[in-house]
Amino acid sequence: MSVHDPYFGNELFTQAVATGGRLGEAYADCRARNLEWAVSSCLEPGLADADVLVAAAYGPAWKSDLPVGGHGGAVSSWVTTPAAIAGWPVMSVPIGLVQGLPIGLALIGRPGEEWTLLEAARTVEAVVAATTPLPRPDWKRPTRG
Repeated sequence: MSVHDPYFGNELFTQAVATGGRLGEAYADCRARNLEWAVSSCLEPGLADADVLVAAAYGPAWKSDLPVGGHGGAVSSWVTTPAAIAGWPVMSVPIGLVQGLPIGLALIGRPGEEWTLLEAARTVEAVVAATTPLPRPDWKRPTRG
């Protein structure tokens, strides 16, 4: 299967289709290994003495255009990736702007503890609002280059 995009390649999409997806031979072993890493090496140790993990979600948003490409760097966050792999609750709360673009904090909790995570997010939002009210992002009209 080949999909043509005149501006950005589809190499990763093409490679993913060629694996056979979840029915492919390597999927079950890779999934088990990734899940073991996410839970045993990241989430359980990180939450051993805490109810919620809090960390920078991503860097500021980046420009996406034809010369630069679709993103300015890694598209996954070091803190949200394990929770996404394991299916554990994760959310992002806006905390400010950098050069007019939004940034946020990621909050991660244990399975079944979504209310704890929501309460932590409410607390973060209250502290941010009390100390530095969030301005609206300063969206600029698209320009060339």
